[in-house]
Amino acid sequence: MDILNIINALRDTDRAIEVIYMHGSCYRFHLFLKKLFPQAKPLISNDKDHIITEINGQYFDITGEVEAIDYRPLELDEIEMVQNWSFSKSRLLSLGDCPSCDEPILTGF
Repeated sequence: MDILNIINALRDTDRAIEVIYMHGSCYRFHLFLKKLFPQAKPLISNDKDHIITEINGQYFDITGEVEAIDYRPLELDEIEMVQNWSFSKSRLLSLGDCPSCDEPILTGF
C-alpha cells in the first residue's frame, strides 16, 4: 500500500477532511494510519499541539509527508491527553456566507 496515495485519497473526499485532521483530530488520523500500517508510531510536537505518524522512517499527517522537526515520540503519560483532542469539541465549521449579510454561517457538531 502506498501511504501517500491513501492519505491523498482520504483528503480528497471532502475539503473539510484536512481541516478536521489538522485542528483537533490529528491523533485520530494517526490511529487510522496505524490500522493500515501496524508499525506506525505517534510523535507529538514540542508544543504538544499536533501529532504526526512515523512509518518506516517517513513522517505523515493529513497533508502528506512532513518533516519531524520539533517532534518527539509520544509518551505513555500523554496518551490520555491526545485521546481527548477533538475537532468536534473545539471547532466550528463554516457553511458559507449568509446571502443577505455576508456573515459566515457557522455550525458546531
